[in-house]
Order: sequence, then structure tokens, then C-alpha cells
Amino acid sequence: MDPPRNSIRSRKGRLSQIKVVEVNSDNLNVIWPHLLLSIKNATIVALDLELSGLGERARMSAKSVDDRYSAIRDAARSRAILSLGVATFRRVAVSEKKKRVRFQVQVYNILSLCDAPFVMEPGALKFLSDHQFDFNRLIQCGVSYHPADSKKTDPLRTLLQELLSSAIPLAFHNGLVDLCFLYQHLYGPLPDTLAGFVSDLTDWFAAPGLLFDSKFVADYQLHWPASYLEYLFRKCQRENGAEAMGSRAYIGIEFISSPLDQKMTDCTEFVQCSLPPKGFSRNAVELDHLCASYANHGFCHKGQSCTKSHDVDLVLDLEDQKREKVRNRRKRRFGEISMNGNGEAIPSNDDVASERKSFAIQGSHRAGIDAFMTGFSILYMNRMSLLKNGTLPDDQANRLPLSGKDIPLMIQTSSWAEKTAYHKEKWFIIEKHREKIASKANGSV
Repeated sequence: MDPPRNSIRSRKGRLSQIKVVEVNSDNLNVIWPHLLLSIKNATIVALDLELSGLGERARMSAKSVDDRYSAIRDAARSRAILSLGVATFRRVAVSEKKKRVRFQVQVYNILSLCDAPFVMEPGALKFLSDHQFDFNRLIQCGVSYHPADSKKTDPLRTLLQELLSSAIPLAFHNGLVDLCFLYQHLYGPLPDTLAGFVSDLTDWFAAPGLLFDSKFVADYQLHWPASYLEYLFRKCQRENGAEAMGSRAYIGIEFISSPLDQKMTDCTEFVQCSLPPKGFSRNAVELDHLCASYANHGFCHKGQSCTKSHDVDLVLDLEDQKREKVRNRRKRRFGEISMNGNGEAIPSNDDVASERKSFAIQGSHRAGIDAFMTGFSILYMNRMSLLKNGTLPDDQANRLPLSGKDIPLMIQTSSWAEKTAYHKEKWFIIEKHREKIASKANGSV
């Protein structure tokens, strides 16, 4: 079936735009039914949060994982969620002949405004401002939510309940912090201990596992040079196009149109994410032009005052350059050094410089875009499993990465960790709803 007139579909694995719908207090009643329907029909949902701060960074990188949790718990109790990104991916076609798994995608960026007083860290304020976060818009039309221990109901807590009731796989990037904030703000008071928190989450993400983390896959399984989100997405985006052109397994993406688009033009944005020109110039791509902190971690304390490049495509170009040098040393064929891997001439310095635009400064840190990048990365990194088995691998499920640790945090039941009383009471209701949804899906009465 042909896509609707105004839908956006990747061509041969090449993605050039990301369609994002902003959800706010002005359009909530119109968009909400469509958002819930997209969740209901999803194969996997990716989530990302923008926060008002993270607290003491030193405590969050403590040697003890229990101490890290305590730091995140304290931050979640005093900071707030400023926006919630939701990206739904629905598998619509698998082509063995084309080696393609195609997904229909809908991306939402929900502005969220906490009703209770909260801490706004100067560092977070500057970071979000540098990445074009509109605080005036947040104040004017953010979707209000109440602390999770409040007796009031609100749309965001209803949203989390729908996600958990639907038993849909959820994807995060470095998800421990986001999960703690979701729990504290939209579910209930965080447990005092990490063991109690993990025990509660085992109900959220019951076996065989409904939790996936893109950073875990990159760090613990693929062992990529870096694992910050922009790096993962651009690397996956580049490789996906190359895999498609080489008639190998790849992910197809389609942002569908709907009658809602006509009403929501003011709140719909098409974020450009085209890759830079094919190839690179050795003279243009120099190591001393690149900020080492950004290249390794995706973050630089100097921010926009840094004189070095914060361009993730430059990071990947350097990796390509190193790999090409190794290939050229091995092949040692006449004339190959001036050609790229497809036998095409490499562009000149001027070509690359004039057409290159940094993906990092085009609003890519909004929660909706980050959620899409997370979901796309998870799907691409598991394209072979999706093509052959139609599922994500079990050995990735319910594992969260821990910086500096060889073993991830496992979300699994333990005989010595008690579930919290608050969770038991709340989960009883969600579990009944989950069973009801499962019965309908299986055709039971």
C-alpha cells in the first residue's frame, strides 16, 4: 500500500527528516487520543526526558552503585521533568527479498510543567538554552502534572499507566536516571534503596523482558568507541544507508500523515537530519579541530565557548579515515588511495566545508528527537534479529548500563528484595488492566 500523500519515508535506508508533534496544554485534548492509539499499536516505544537538573555529578558516578542510586533518588525528589519525548515504532512490513524491516513512526514532544516547587540548576538551564529549549513556551502551555504521591490524576501519569498496562517494550538511552524520574514524578515515591527500586521494576518489565537500552547495546555488546546518543544515532543512520545500498539488512522508516496534520501545522515540525556529503577530505578532517571531550563523551563543560568542533559527523569521519588508512595499507592497490570505498572521488575540502552542518546544533536535544534517535538506534543495532526472528534479543532485555562497571544493572526478581507497599497497591490495578488488554488481544472474553 502506498504511503499517504504527505507521509515521509526513508529511501534506501536514508533518513533526511524527523517529524515531531509538540503536545502542550492548548492542543492536549486534540492530540491525546492519537497519542494513546499510537502507543496501543506500537511494536516498541522509546522514551526520553529533559530534566531541570541531575544533582551532584560526583555522587552519581560513585564507585558504589547503591550510592549512585541514592544520588539519583535525591535529584528526582527535588528536580522536575521539563519535557517527555515519546517515539512509537510500529512494524508494518518485513521483506526477506529487500532485507528490510519497515516501521511506521510517530514522535511526540510533550511539554511538562510540575505543579510543585522544584530546583532548576544553572547548568541545566544553560544546556537547554544552548539547545534551543523554549522556556517561555513551557511556562505558557506546559502540560501540568502533580507529584506522584498526590491523589490527583493528570494526563502524564495516565500516560505512564497506559504504557505499563500495554506491556509494550520500552527503549531508553542510559535509562536508569529517566526511570527514576518517571517513577518519582509519574508513579509514586521512589524506594529508599536500589534493591527496592529494582524489585518494583521487575513488575514493570516482566519476563522475558520489556526494557531495552541503546547505551547498553553499544557499550556491553558491540563495544563501539563511544556511546552517547548523537554518536549512536548518526553512526546507525550512516550504516543503515550503506547496508541498504549494499543489499544487506536495514531499517525502513515512515512518518505517516493523518487528518490530524491539518489541524496541528503550528505544532508540527520537520527536523532536518540529512547526512553530510558522501566521503571526506583528509586535509579537512584533522584531529586537532575536534574537541576530545565531546568526541568521547558527547559533552563539553565549555559549551558554546569551546573553540574546538562539537560535530558528531566529524567524529565519525575521523573513524572512517582511520579505517580507510588500514584498508589502504592492506590493499596497496594503485589509485585506490584517492577513492572512497565505493570507487567514488572524495570531495574537496571546500565541498565538505561548504555543505557540512553540525547535527548537534539543530535542536536535536529535545526529548522527542532524542526518543526517536534512541528507538531507531535500538532497531538498527538489532536489524538481523528483527529480520530473522521478528523480535529483539533476550540477552539485551532488562539490562541497564552502569558507567565504569563491567556488569550492567539487571532488572530481575530477587528472593531477598521486597517490593514496596505503595507499588504493590498501585501495581494490582495496572496488572488487572494489563491482563484485560492481553485477553482482548488473544480474542478471549
